[in-house]
Amino acid sequence: MDAEFAHLDDAEVAALYAMPRQRLPDGRAPIELCMVASLDGSISLDGLSGGLSSSADRLVLSTLRTHSRCVLVAAGTVRSEGYGTPSRPDLTVAVVTNSCRLNWDGPLFTSGQAIVITHEAADLPSNIRAIRAGQTSVDIRLAADQLQKFVPQGGFIQLEGGPMLNATLHEHDLIDVVNLTLSPQLVGGTGRRMIEPSVELTRKFNMQHAVSDGDCLFTRWTRRSEVAS
Repeated sequence: MDAEFAHLDDAEVAALYAMPRQRLPDGRAPIELCMVASLDGSISLDGLSGGLSSSADRLVLSTLRTHSRCVLVAAGTVRSEGYGTPSRPDLTVAVVTNSCRLNWDGPLFTSGQAIVITHEAADLPSNIRAIRAGQTSVDIRLAADQLQKFVPQGGFIQLEGGPMLNATLHEHDLIDVVNLTLSPQLVGGTGRRMIEPSVELTRKFNMQHAVSDGDCLFTRWTRRSEVAS
């Protein structure tokens, strides 16, 4: 376990999360799931993740996004969390959708930095960049292969949910790293969990670090079956 810090600053967060990633043995860039959760596992408070977050958590998120260069996220999360123009011009946001019910005039899509991952039968505006994988629903494994061209050497794919997309990646054994922030709250209720719904499949991970900022705990876990990044 790495050293613990009373408060994480930019340099400490960079040391924990900004290192170059190695390609996996099959040649693809790692896919790293980034989530914040309450002590009882909820990933939202009043329907959003912001109530569980902190300034340090937002710093970790922005650092991971910067160094990944490619964010993978479900359309529902884009809508609920209000994704806008990426903060860096070299960051690609890949939005997974079967229905293609998105605001094409919103800042994320007018920025030119978004790419839609959908299926061959989907109806998309002609000006929207797209990866088409699967005939009538998204084939996430094929999509992940096609997404590799947007990840530079040393980068990775940052997976930001939601739970159904996480579950699909989990079922295909495509989650290589979990960057999980534990928020010091019990939420209860019917809030969503990190992976749902999903068949029960065990994937084992090794802890790379667990460091604190105040009462928040920042953890990083790497798959045992692959070379740690």
